[in-house]
Amino acid sequence: DVRQRFVLDPGALTVHLVVTNRADQPAPVGLGWHPYFPKRQRSRLHVELSDRWESDATGLPTRRVPQPGIDGDVAHLAFDNCFEGWKGAARLRDEKLSMRITSSLPYLVVFTPETKPYYCVEPVSHVPNAVHMSDPAAHGLRDLAPGATFDAWMKLEVAPA
Repeated sequence: DVRQRFVLDPGALTVHLVVTNRADQPAPVGLGWHPYFPKRQRSRLHVELSDRWESDATGLPTRRVPQPGIDGDVAHLAFDNCFEGWKGAARLRDEKLSMRITSSLPYLVVFTPETKPYYCVEPVSHVPNAVHMSDPAAHGLRDLAPGATFDAWMKLEVAPA
């Protein structure tokens, strides 16, 4: 059972997800969102974090390496990675707006495709493909017991530039 709730306040959108395992056996569960944003002139991203998951040719994460944060013009970033050690807010800004993204989820996926007019900053509960890693729980995937609930939230705070 999955429920999603949207709360719109002046200057902010908060999204809540709640999943409850209604089965009679444990189930692997991960949560997250995939917000994407227009890539404008002077689009910048600032995130404090500690590690980046490198990916293989198929795009699946293979190993964790140190990453001393992200702070740069999105047009010059080349990421399609999951990050750990996300602290505080992810901050996005350009000539039209300033945004803070916060979440209860500990991982962040950043996708900055060179040839697309958008980029993504995605709070997630686990490393992509954690279900196939040797220890899925160590990489954020939950083994949700029958009747148990997992909930998460993401908040997008927006202000004019």
